[in-house]
Amino acid sequence: MMFPEELDVSRVFSVKTKEELFTHEKMWAVCTAIVSGDYEDFFDTKLKGSLQKTLLFDFIDPDKVVPESTTKYIEIWHKNGVIEKASSTTEIPYVYLKKPQEFSQLKVELGFRDNIIARLEEMFFLISPTDVFIDKVYFNSDGSYAGISVSPTIIKDTFLTGSPLRNLLTKLDEKKQKYDFDLTDDKIIVKPIKYYGDYNYAFPIDVREERVLDYKKLSYTKKKVIKEQVVNRYIEIIRDDYELFDDYQAQFVSMLFDHENQELDIDVHFNLDGSLDDVLVYKREAKDFKVWRS
Repeated sequence: MMFPEELDVSRVFSVKTKEELFTHEKMWAVCTAIVSGDYEDFFDTKLKGSLQKTLLFDFIDPDKVVPESTTKYIEIWHKNGVIEKASSTTEIPYVYLKKPQEFSQLKVELGFRDNIIARLEEMFFLISPTDVFIDKVYFNSDGSYAGISVSPTIIKDTFLTGSPLRNLLTKLDEKKQKYDFDLTDDKIIVKPIKYYGDYNYAFPIDVREERVLDYKKLSYTKKKVIKEQVVNRYIEIIRDDYELFDDYQAQFVSMLFDHENQELDIDVHFNLDGSLDDVLVYKREAKDFKVWRS
């Protein structure tokens, strides 16, 4: 691991190639060298500068403020000790991009592409100023712009209708599954948000006159459902409902997991025409400083 503590750590695999691509780590920005000199600085100078600019970014107009927060995160994707990609969280309303001078500043400071406004307007309904937020900016290892994360999302009915991407979004909506988007130069990445909570249930009450058990002497019991069961069911949903895995791929993903507290996240990579490119599986190994790897 590269950060001194394991707030959130996953190993990332390609379903298409069965290859382990990199390790993903997430940490509060204030607990990294991007903000504080108290932490090991393993960042390339240009990458560090890009991440700092994102954290500190604000618009020229004093009425347009990007909120400052101690809960902003730095994320890194690395392999063999080398960072391949990184991101910083932010909170930039899309509507702020509409002023030419403000968008020029984003292009100069963070490297935003000229076509990003057109891409957002093609994809999303923009009914109110708070419909679309840019909540994360990605950078390559050399500090160059690599893309943005967009949330929340209200997709236009006309966007890529009939494509595999649009079919997935329809299925996610039917399941009431929340999702975000990443927009890179050549990809649209759908990120379903899977909640892994503790599921508790009580021992049922027998209301008949003749009770099988004496409930006066029996306290209610609660049982935590093992996450392994939740993950296995999620893999089935991804295969059968979302149709993103075939049987062989689902078996491959299932074989990655090696303990009962395992969690799984996916990033679904689509080409710009909406065709499926790959599914990346995040095998979570640490969360909230609890290490689960065997």
